[in-house]
Amino acid sequence: DEEHSLGVLETYKKLIKIMRLPAMKKFSLFLLTMSIGFSACDAISWLKLVRAGLDREKFAMATTITIPVKLLLLLFFSKRMTGEKSMDIFMKIYPFRLAFNLVVPVFVWATPKMLTGHDVPLYFYGLLIFVYGCPQMSSDFMVANRLAFCARTSDPAMGSTYMTLMTTLKNLSTDCVNSLVLLLVDPLTFSQCSTDAENTCCDSKQVKECAGECVAYVDGYYVLIGVCTVVGLIWLKWAIPTIRELQKKDPKEWKVSSERQQK
Repeated sequence: DEEHSLGVLETYKKLIKIMRLPAMKKFSLFLLTMSIGFSACDAISWLKLVRAGLDREKFAMATTITIPVKLLLLLFFSKRMTGEKSMDIFMKIYPFRLAFNLVVPVFVWATPKMLTGHDVPLYFYGLLIFVYGCPQMSSDFMVANRLAFCARTSDPAMGSTYMTLMTTLKNLSTDCVNSLVLLLVDPLTFSQCSTDAENTCCDSKQVKECAGECVAYVDGYYVLIGVCTVVGLIWLKWAIPTIRELQKKDPKEWKVSSERQQK
């Protein structure tokens, strides 16, 4: 009963104790860095498609087709994803999703060539569903595996506090990293005017002065895709042994209320 009557101040004190646990420190670092590898692809790719001429409504319509498929697959594989080693599946899916850092930019690059007329070809929608759906489905599987691991390691005496903390860390990481790549894409893009090589189109004034078209000879999107992919591969090498170690830990190593429960 004492555990269930914790006030706001006591709950935050508990959170500080949770964050000081060695196991939680490692897992927090895992959560804060796991999204870096996908950030450029997730945050920028679909904006590039819209800029290339893809209608937002048609994009939304095509991507909704993946929703029932994702639900069916999650139901079918739910038992495998909620086992004691659910994060093993997470780590197997990670390289598959990271591989789409190579597939999606190719699709983005080819999109202007496929959308040459007013009518969007049917094969484009098929490619769009595949290129968008596979990373999204793999992401949903990874979320399910991660939540299963969080539920297994959470202290029942703390209710949903553990889950809230872990989810907050993951969301904080994703939002911060995605915001960072969106801020970096323009500074890493280098362009020049097609009619004046000295005009670098680096600001709105030079863009207006350009009598032709500002052509990007270095696109920050592809630079960030490359950087994030390399970071993702390095992260994977660290994360695999780390998550195996965390899965082997005794449940008591994740709890701060064990001493009180023993009393």
